[in-house]
Amino acid sequence: MSTDDSEIEPVPIALFLPPADWEVGRDITVPLRGRYVVTTESLSRYEIDCDLGLVTRLRGTTDSDDPEVLPAAHLRRDGEALKLLRVIVLRCGVPMVVDVETLGDPSVVAFTRRTTTYIQSISFVRENEADN
Repeated sequence: MSTDDSEIEPVPIALFLPPADWEVGRDITVPLRGRYVVTTESLSRYEIDCDLGLVTRLRGTTDSDDPEVLPAAHLRRDGEALKLLRVIVLRCGVPMVVDVETLGDPSVVAFTRRTTTYIQSISFVRENEADN
């Protein structure tokens, strides 16, 4: 297995959104385009760039007002852009689940799965807002 990330081919990022009448085995994917900011209940922010295939986690620095919500955890490579391989779940009211480039030993694992606390908001970033 190669450990050179430059050999990884980009893949289209797709979001799986099962409708209420979804049947197991039926695949429904929606290609994502553009940039999004996802805010979790622990007040961490995830900046997702679907066009470049990158995700950056910005750890929440203040605690939630909700006593049931734990403070944001420190994760490997917080603040760094990671290659986004797949968005598994992205919906308000549930945890976001994404697969990113391996953060461990690439001879042992092919990717790292990140699961967030519950999503509070998902915002589309317009082009003129992207550079602010």
